Amino acid sequence: MKLALLLSNYDTLSSLCCFLDQSSLLALSLACRSMKEDVIPGLLFRNVRLPLSGSRMASFCRAILAHRSKAGSAVRSIVCIFHAMLPKANISLASVLKKMPNICTIEFSQARYPSKFIQMWDIVKEIPSRSNLRHLVLQNVEPELLDMLDGINRLRVFRVSLLHSPANGPHNLYSMPVNRDSVLGRILLSSRDTLEELSLDVGLDIPSEPNPEFVWPRVHSLELRGPYAKGPWTTFDLSITFPSVRHFAAPRYSRLWLSYSPNRAFISRLTSIEAEWRDLPVVIDTGALLRRATIRSYRWTPDIDVHSLPSNIEYLGIEVVARDLVPLVGRISELNLPRIKVFHLDISEQLLFQEPERPFIVAISKIAGLSWCSQLDYLSIKYDEWSPLGMRTNAMACGTARYMKVLAEALPSVNDICLRMGLDVAHWRRISGTTRYTALSENGREGARAYHRTHRWL
Repeated sequence: MKLALLLSNYDTLSSLCCFLDQSSLLALSLACRSMKEDVIPGLLFRNVRLPLSGSRMASFCRAILAHRSKAGSAVRSIVCIFHAMLPKANISLASVLKKMPNICTIEFSQARYPSKFIQMWDIVKEIPSRSNLRHLVLQNVEPELLDMLDGINRLRVFRVSLLHSPANGPHNLYSMPVNRDSVLGRILLSSRDTLEELSLDVGLDIPSEPNPEFVWPRVHSLELRGPYAKGPWTTFDLSITFPSVRHFAAPRYSRLWLSYSPNRAFISRLTSIEAEWRDLPVVIDTGALLRRATIRSYRWTPDIDVHSLPSNIEYLGIEVVARDLVPLVGRISELNLPRIKVFHLDISEQLLFQEPERPFIVAISKIAGLSWCSQLDYLSIKYDEWSPLGMRTNAMACGTARYMKVLAEALPSVNDICLRMGLDVAHWRRISGTTRYTALSENGREGARAYHRTHRWL
């Protein structure tokens, strides 16, 4: 197809460009002036995912702020991680955000130790003025930043996790009232008829008396997983407040939501749960027909009954510390899971100067031998190391390729295999009708992760 003919059909060009990553789109923009000035800005900048690179971030900011630039108006979605080693860019990200009038999705995440050069206060205070915003995710932000979100309304997705530290005060700071007098309350109440996904790691202090105003009828995914998400569980009837929820991530270190009898109706409707092994028998006893389960195994002990997992489960995710990996994999090898399609293993370890790859080597060999892994559509293994100071390390960078080959040869029927070792990520997809694999781009693997681990089940 000639380039002029391709340019005349914007829909065709858009469809073709969906298969290209940002680097390929940037190269395509150099093909001719029409590509560079009219077509590519709307495609290259529509969905922006800023990598862990100060130079790339600075380049993006300059493109948005350039004189007569159309790039800012083209942005519909931006995902950005501000990490501790991010260098000073000498560009105000708040000014960049002002140039995005049509943005619908914002996902900002800070590392455990945020960059001293990024002023989240200035950035967050610009968010409420984005009138088209429907999807907001803020991870590891200071609790005080929530007050700057006043005025946001009609959200469909709202996810917030706080940067917990002793400097932030006592635990009771994280139980927030939901009423017209609080910023969080006004955000939730003004999104009452639109909100579909809600994720918070704070307690929700919602009035216990039945009140139609405090009902979110469209929420299907509810996550209150944080260690500070305590809330008034002995008076809080989830079945009334969230009548349509099918996925629930339970609070860590609290089982009060299980023991409050009115919540049995809420639990019985669930098809997806994130909880601990010991919670599963109670959930199953309510009659819940689970398709998806993510199990937190930080308190793994030999007496845990892995057979409490329903045999018709289709998605299984397990979080485990490295020292418990071998006994855990040995136990789940006993399971009969005839309908399993997705398996995600999340391994964490505090790095104390031992062999950093050892737990990953064990995981690869054990998982390749699991009988039910051969029927998977999607296999994901994540291994994070943390130094004694709590900072993420990258001792195993560039180690995924050889392990990917081992898994691909041992499990030739698995369509997607994703390995994440520290900051090194690889995702292979099997070419249809063959035993060969191709590597996915960053956008491709993020799309596959979102589909197989979340959207496929909701």
